[in-house]
Amino acid sequence: MFLKKTLSRAVLFFSALGFSAAPAGTEGPHVRAEFFSDVRSVRPGEKFWTAVRLRMDRGWHTYWKYPGDSGMPTRLRWTLPPGLTAGDVRWPCPIKFTASSLVSYGYKDEVWLLVPLEAAAALPEGRVPLEVRVDWLECADICVPGRADLRLELPVQNAPSDKDASLMKSFALALGRLPAELSPEKVTVTEGPRDVHVRLSLPEPPPGTPAPVFYPATAATAEKLSEPRIRRERDAVILRFAKKTPSEPVPAVAGVLVFVPEGEAPPRGFEFQKKLEQAAPRRR
Repeated sequence: MFLKKTLSRAVLFFSALGFSAAPAGTEGPHVRAEFFSDVRSVRPGEKFWTAVRLRMDRGWHTYWKYPGDSGMPTRLRWTLPPGLTAGDVRWPCPIKFTASSLVSYGYKDEVWLLVPLEAAAALPEGRVPLEVRVDWLECADICVPGRADLRLELPVQNAPSDKDASLMKSFALALGRLPAELSPEKVTVTEGPRDVHVRLSLPEPPPGTPAPVFYPATAATAEKLSEPRIRRERDAVILRFAKKTPSEPVPAVAGVLVFVPEGEAPPRGFEFQKKLEQAAPRRR
């Protein structure tokens, strides 16, 4: 999504070149970007995790994959040698930011954006560079575009991957903050003339857990459906969305339902996407 705010500072460009398994990083005025791998060496035919960590100054935030009414999602662009393939970014549960009548979704303090990499079985031994360009928008009262060019270099060896013990806990915590992907059979969607009902088969949350919050994951969901009314059943959560334009069909519903426990426990998110079957037009 294009920016909807006037940018009052120049675009900032940063770069960092690292030539070992040590994290690569770059410092911006309000956000620091760092690049990690959970292994110290790559084994052909195996997958491993990488992560871009953004650390934000107090009062500043960056954006989720769907930023909402304003903002820009953080983008990762890879440059990898033949034999290495990057998967999709795994986004942790977002939080909501409100400014006047605008609602946006993103992160404050710190976020780990996880990406799986896969090494081909024929990847030759030696050393491989991992390069990623990161573009983000950091916002407080004003917004500043940020960029980092990050690089790691890892050895390739036909032996069990050497896990980086110093990062095991951090990667485990980051993985624990990812929303669970609900399988299609756990999501039931019913469309009426004026509303859409979504039933999510979910386990009972711990006692005292506050009501969940729904985050739309696509512009189409946000533009066609109002914020849902949510109620809990014994083994499910029901979301009732009013259509913003009753005459328009809704092609799909996509989003994340997030429970935020009391205390220091991480949020529990459940991600889903469900296409709606459109009724065939009646013959005259």
